[in-house]
Amino acid sequence: MIEPQVCDLPDCDGETTFSENCGAYVCMVCDKHIGLTRCYCGWSETSPGNGRSELIEMGETIGDAETEIARDRFAVEFAERQHAYDTGADITDGLTDEEK
Repeated sequence: MIEPQVCDLPDCDGETTFSENCGAYVCMVCDKHIGLTRCYCGWSETSPGNGRSELIEMGETIGDAETEIARDRFAVEFAERQHAYDTGADITDGLTDEEK
């Protein structure tokens, strides 16, 4: 599991947690999505609640629910593997021989 981090906004001391829905670290206090300007969930730095529509206006193709679920699973899996790599953990722990 990915460890919480401290929010990067200067006026916030909240901790972030990885959101499987967004595929990003999200502050539990201020809702800041670390490393993003806008998100599929609707969060936006510039226009709260309009992140999804901003992405569409920018030409982002937002797929159907099945595609989004697959993307979210990939994002979680990638983030967990990246964290394991960053911390030196065995990224094959828990995988079957076939999956390795």
